[in-house]
Amino acid sequence: ILCAPSLLCSFGNEALLYVHAVARAFHWRRALLGNSSSHTRQHATTVSANMSHAGIIVLLTLGCYANHVNGQGWTQIPRGLVQVSGNLNYIWGLDQEMKIYQCQRPCTGAWRLIEGLLVQLDVDDEFVWGVNSNDNIYVRPVDGSGSWSQITGRLIHVSASGNGYVWGTNRANNIYKCKKPCKGSWQVVAGGLKMIDGGEREVCGVNGGNQLYCRPVDGSGAWRFISNGFQHVTTSGPYDIFGINTRNETFRCRKPCIGQWIMVGHDDANGLTECDATANALFGIDTWGLIWRKDFPL
Repeated sequence: ILCAPSLLCSFGNEALLYVHAVARAFHWRRALLGNSSSHTRQHATTVSANMSHAGIIVLLTLGCYANHVNGQGWTQIPRGLVQVSGNLNYIWGLDQEMKIYQCQRPCTGAWRLIEGLLVQLDVDDEFVWGVNSNDNIYVRPVDGSGSWSQITGRLIHVSASGNGYVWGTNRANNIYKCKKPCKGSWQVVAGGLKMIDGGEREVCGVNGGNQLYCRPVDGSGAWRFISNGFQHVTTSGPYDIFGINTRNETFRCRKPCIGQWIMVGHDDANGLTECDATANALFGIDTWGLIWRKDFPL
């Protein structure tokens, strides 16, 4: 029994699937015991005896899974979302129905529903920016006060975290920048990206071929190729660029990144689908829609 936790933990997702299977078996046993057949009741009793051992394994599995997460420094934040963005004071997020939520840090699950619907959002120190399903662009104070103000232009992805600039991409993967405070005076930037994120000194993005590029955040210079195989990137943290590859594995690369990636351990077997870095933490969403926070330094 002492060996079971480490053994099951090493299986990752398979261990969790086993937990699910045993839980279903307990439900099936209850159905059997409710049957009037004595033969069925005897069979259910046999199943129960076998499952008493399985139950011990399940509890050990759950215990080792939780300890494994805490050991890696990840903290789960209550609620299910598909996207998250934060700064030192607030976290903003979207659910599958495009509903908008805000939570004051340290967030323990007291989410506030914000009016409107968005498909993507991003925050900086003062404002939250977002785009809706019609590619319209909106902005409001990051504390949630006031109301949404529409900004001229059409984007499918916007980044407000860049130092001095808002960046975005449209459906044709065209790239735009707008000097803060942005009122809609977008400038076209050469290249093609499907998502983008601005930081203190650089802006980075991923193209349709999952290739990652960076350039100075003011748009000067040229795009610098970093790596292949990435679907998401955030460069808004103070020390590292964080990227998620096509296998939902998370990596970090010390700025200025030249492609020397180090894997960031995450104990959810399904990995992360998107992430956002603040000055003191990395926030991420896994494939189950669970929200995670990992404090700096890593």
